Amino acid sequence: EATMYDRTTQLKKLLHATDSEISDRETIISMLERAISGMIKNSAHWTYDINRHIALIHALEIEIAQ
Repeated sequence: EATMYDRTTQLKKLLHATDSEISDRETIISMLERAISGMIKNSAHWTYDINRHIALIHALEIEIAQ
């Protein structure tokens, strides 16, 4: 749910994004898409984190909707 999404905190945590990156929505969407793609490629690896994957997808959905 969007009300539980603290944009700055979540993006810094998920992407290690800087303030200047966070201010540019297109950059953030691109970063999220790359991160999700990387998660998919590594989904069979033992370090795969489904919760992070879900959080990235959730963040992307919110960013696109705004």
